[in-house]
Parts: sequence; C-alpha cells; structure tokens
Amino acid sequence: MSKALALAFVLVFLTASYIIVTLPVSGAAAAENTWVELAPMHIARAWLGITAVNGKIYAIGGSTASGFEPASFPYGNINADYFVGTNEEYDPTNNAWSYKAQMPTPRMSFAIAVIQGKIYCMGGRSVAGNISGGYTSVNEM
Repeated sequence: MSKALALAFVLVFLTASYIIVTLPVSGAAAAENTWVELAPMHIARAWLGITAVNGKIYAIGGSTASGFEPASFPYGNINADYFVGTNEEYDPTNNAWSYKAQMPTPRMSFAIAVIQGKIYCMGGRSVAGNISGGYTSVNEM
C-alpha cells in the first residue's frame, strides 16, 4: 500500500473517531453504552468522505453501487456510473440532513480534511481517461 493511501486511511479513521467521540447526541441524553438511531442520510453510499465543521457533519461523495465483483476491488475497474459528488450536511441539533453544493468531481475512497473551516477532498477513484474507477489526483475545496 502506498504511503499516500495509508495516510488517507489514517485521516479518515481519525476524523470518524473525532466525530464519534466529540459530537453530542441530539435530543434526550442517551444512556451510557447504548446506540441511538438518528436521521438517515438521503442517499445511501459507501466509500464516502466524512468530516465535521462548526458542529455539523458532512457526508461527501462515495459510491451508490450495491456490489462489486470481488476480484476487481480494490485494484480492478469499478463501475464509475455509481460515483457521486453528493454533499449532505447533518445538523445534530435538529437531527436532520440537508443537501449542500455537490463535489465537482464524483468519486469514492478519497482523502478529506478540514483547515480553517474549509473542506478539502483529494485523490480517490473516479473516471480517469477511459478507465472506469481509475485513480485521480484532483484536489477540490
């Protein structure tokens, strides 16, 4: 695994861990060691980027495909028809999701970071040339 890909996985893990540990549960306080079901995203997807800015959670990009050929992932071609640039914002105060401006390059498995309140999405798998599911070096804010 390349150093850049390993760093991307670490960043996603740390961001997700930060969200889980630091954001309060909406509504009545949940009992310790329990799960509370909250509002679902509008669009179900995998391999998306998740981050938090100013007390809101952002779920960006990913894939809406319901399955892959096991032999093709993660190194083979992936059907890019299912890549999305969808950007949803979760407000824990209202327990509600809303759509925000889409990411310009639909993709999945990308790195995501926040600096000074701005979200950056880098790399990932997108349509590269005529290869479905190829790697991209795109960096968007």
